[in-house]
Amino acid sequence: MSVFVTSDTHFNHVNIVKYCPESRLGGTVEEMNEAIVKNWNSIVSPDDVVYHLGDCFMGQLETVAEYGSRLNGEIHVIPGNHDTKQRIAEMEKLGWIIESKTYGLEYNDTNFIMIHERPEDMHGDSANIVLYGHVHDAAPKGLVDWTYHVGVDTNDLTPVNIHDIWLDVQEKKIELGE
Repeated sequence: MSVFVTSDTHFNHVNIVKYCPESRLGGTVEEMNEAIVKNWNSIVSPDDVVYHLGDCFMGQLETVAEYGSRLNGEIHVIPGNHDTKQRIAEMEKLGWIIESKTYGLEYNDTNFIMIHERPEDMHGDSANIVLYGHVHDAAPKGLVDWTYHVGVDTNDLTPVNIHDIWLDVQEKKIELGE
């Protein structure tokens, strides 16, 4: 079993294709939706766990079942600003687990703090890494100030394996002599 983290899939959000044309492939919303499902299922198995840091679906409520039912893994949601009560109820019908708006996970003696929208002044440290989404392709790639943007826009429309983030943390610790 592997653990993955992602954010801001925005399934069926026509405008996100316009706002983020490079990361969203510059195609149609249907092409974007299918690319996210394909990329997700290419690395996430049914036995894996995925933490989705919010803004999963947009558009009609039917979008939740249409795309959510096709995604592999046990999916936990840390709600984002677009995750309405109605959409959350639809996710729960799929068996998705809704967590609190700030959620913590320990992996290999490192604490990962998961939140949809990271306040600007919120940074982690070498033992407490902040994982976040919300800012789409405006976010930096990789580990920056002990934070890591896990949104699909900076990660090739694909969830990120938490082990890979942990490896980046270990590399940074070595670089800093910790």
